[in-house]
Amino acid sequence: KHAMMARLSIALLLMAAFAELMLLARPMLGLKPTIRFLTGTGAVGAVLAAFLGWFAGGWRLNDRSETLALHRWNGTAIALVSLLAWWLAGRAQDKRVSLRIVLAILGVALLAQGYLGGEMVFGPNHLGLQ
Repeated sequence: KHAMMARLSIALLLMAAFAELMLLARPMLGLKPTIRFLTGTGAVGAVLAAFLGWFAGGWRLNDRSETLALHRWNGTAIALVSLLAWWLAGRAQDKRVSLRIVLAILGVALLAQGYLGGEMVFGPNHLGLQ
């Protein structure tokens, strides 16, 4: 259940960032409602994924595995920052700099989170980068 919600929220939030880039390139596309929807549903999904992840990993503040600890706290931060992005998307009118910065931070954090999740499931160097 955690993995399904995590993948869904990752997709929604990354699509929100992509849609914001498209809006930056072509303001007349009218993507503001779409971005609000993507950030809202992505934020709800991220909060659910984090909640389910805490159940899956146990309700501990310290972990034996450094990878699990990074994944746990990065996921918790992503959930909180995605709520900020949702709020910013709802109030952003013409000046969208704050929303764009938050979406960029989320994009990087989501990529790192996906890597950490893959490392926990498939093992170290699962992408063959080293």
